[in-house]
Amino acid sequence: MSTRVVASWGCGVESTAMLVRWLLEPDSRDFPLSALRVCTALTGSEYRSTHAAVRRFAAPLLARHGVRWTQVARASQAGGHVVMADSRRPTELVRRGPWALIDELSASGTVPSVVGARLCSLHAKAEALQPYIDGFTAGAPYEHAMGYAIGEERRSDRDRGLGGPLRTGLYPLQVWNWRRSDALTYLRDTFDIDWPRSCCTFCPYQLGSRAGRADLVDRWSAEPTAGAEAVLVEYAALALNPRALLGKTVGAAQLAREHDLEHVLAMAGEVVAHTEHVLVDVRRIFPARHVKELGRADPARKGPPRRSVRRLRTGGRTELEALLRRSCRRHNLDVGVDEHGITRAWVRRHEAPYPSVERFLVVAPATVNTKVPAGFEEAWQRHHAR
Repeated sequence: MSTRVVASWGCGVESTAMLVRWLLEPDSRDFPLSALRVCTALTGSEYRSTHAAVRRFAAPLLARHGVRWTQVARASQAGGHVVMADSRRPTELVRRGPWALIDELSASGTVPSVVGARLCSLHAKAEALQPYIDGFTAGAPYEHAMGYAIGEERRSDRDRGLGGPLRTGLYPLQVWNWRRSDALTYLRDTFDIDWPRSCCTFCPYQLGSRAGRADLVDRWSAEPTAGAEAVLVEYAALALNPRALLGKTVGAAQLAREHDLEHVLAMAGEVVAHTEHVLVDVRRIFPARHVKELGRADPARKGPPRRSVRRLRTGGRTELEALLRRSCRRHNLDVGVDEHGITRAWVRRHEAPYPSVERFLVVAPATVNTKVPAGFEEAWQRHHAR
């Protein structure tokens, strides 16, 4: 056994059950608590119900046993990490650090992707947590405990190969043969509450199932500011990409409307009405998608686009929408308000065959930054001339 055990605690059901059982049942672990370091990476958009559960139940338990709990966050968009709390007598989960995941999403005008790797977790959690762990383990071997339950073997199998030769993945719930339901039952028996799911208010995975959407409606009803935050993240993304719903097929605003969460929509609408906006020039290049079976690109199918975003002018939303309409009348452009309430003027729409391009002007929240990838202008001139 290594001399150090690091527990990644996301404050959700599985990792909390793992930690609580270790504290209350010494026979469930093969190391002393003096060897344990609990670490949490802060995303900055956790539900208040999770904060409340940690403050009332988990933090006092850690303090009673004198277990060291460190909370870290990304230092900036450029990277790095900062320790927000480090104590053997913790009292609460820190709200956020100097950089939060929502800062990146708002600046780029995107929503978290549900396709491929969980890049949101990588950026907000791993990129802050792993450098901190590397620092305090100081080149010594350690075991890294993750709250992966039965049914999450794909995640634990992938995790085993991470972190280099000094790190050994540890998955106690799988050793105990616990599923998520077992973890929920254990926490309910211990604390007499249904432990809340830990996730960002705008997590797209909540929208992936009927049960997830039902839970989301309940949480937004209880915490309308959380629902409004999700709607606003989606709103900025939809401005730059009218296809960018928070869920793969279901949007945050759509879910709120369908379940009469008018207070959520009203809060988001108030922010949109009074925040600064920006007139943005958005261009995309769509290549032809490479089809493995064909061994070549298929001009009938579009591939992953490259995007350029350029800020043109800031101001109030109404002012910029009027400016855009006047400009469109002069240049005979197609302008209108879409189903999301976003004013957009199309210069060119993409269409097959590919590669193809699209361009539009749109009024978006002023959090959106200019971003023109290297080599984009040359590629744009080449494709735009077709």
